[in-house]
Amino acid sequence: MTTRRNVLLGMLGFLGAAACSAPPGPGGRGSGTVVCICAHPDDAESGCGGTLIRLVRAGFHVKVIYTFAGGIPGKTGREVVETRREEAKRACKLMGAEPSFLFDDQGGSKLDTPWLPTLIADLKQANPAMIFSHWSMDSHPDHQIAALLAFRAAQGLDAMPEMYFFEVEHGRQTMAFDPSVYVDITAVRADKVKALMAHESQEPMKLYKRDHEQMELFRGREAGYAAAEAFIPLRAGYTRLTDALD
Repeated sequence: MTTRRNVLLGMLGFLGAAACSAPPGPGGRGSGTVVCICAHPDDAESGCGGTLIRLVRAGFHVKVIYTFAGGIPGKTGREVVETRREEAKRACKLMGAEPSFLFDDQGGSKLDTPWLPTLIADLKQANPAMIFSHWSMDSHPDHQIAALLAFRAAQGLDAMPEMYFFEVEHGRQTMAFDPSVYVDITAVRADKVKALMAHESQEPMKLYKRDHEQMELFRGREAGYAAAEAFIPLRAGYTRLTDALD
């Protein structure tokens, strides 16, 4: 019988049994640090922004690490990097999160040195209770790299934190996403949208109406809420996220 865990094992390939059996990271309800490792400015905000806002309000320190600058239609080079960095800073301020940027001066990163050691060192300092990142079954190569950077870096920690994978533009980018953890974001939807609107270069309302609003409503129907964000946990049985937001 195929299970979600087996699908993830096959997808990542290099996931070892030792990593799967490692205990959750430190922290508890209303305490500790949560890290979201995403590809582009606006990915964390759209994929799990409501959840991050709720965690901030529950007493967690939330850090968002952006691994790529992405693009802006009609613009190239340094202007893109600087614009998207500033937009991310504004979005994180609205969410109550700390922004961090892994990409180089050209807005890129890779699944190798120096990015992986740098990310591991960053995570060791943060000592996160939970890590959020992209589901790596995604059509966008930057999302794939961000997801694998997150997983590889988490493996480098003394204790593997609970990991939760989120979706973006389901069916357009994120594929084969079958969540088992849902977070009610009904009360913070307006705040999530405000954070998304900080990314002015990306036509945020158009993208939100086309994709993420529909996802929130659909996941809400699945879970019995007005609106929800959904996640696939790295391991079945994780409870830290739901315990933190009960």
